[in-house]
Amino acid sequence: IKGRKCAGILLESVAARGPSPLIVGVGVNLKGSFVDFPDDLKGQATTLEAESGRSVDREAFIMAWLGFLEERYLEYLKRGSERVSS
Repeated sequence: IKGRKCAGILLESVAARGPSPLIVGVGVNLKGSFVDFPDDLKGQATTLEAESGRSVDREAFIMAWLGFLEERYLEYLKRGSERVSS
């Protein structure tokens, strides 16, 4: 958002025989302001709350996020490896 990062995705694979499992981690900065970040991140990081000027309900956010992921997963099951829309 405006050149600042408010979320990140971490992918980690595990060595295994056959298809390798993939661990996916997602982090989203929901609450707080710029002053909450360490000095070296203040110009690079932000939060949804700081950018929107409104309080972010964590429970509502996670429910919406999980709903979005479920829709994409169900679309993937129907279409296979064909590109899943965002």
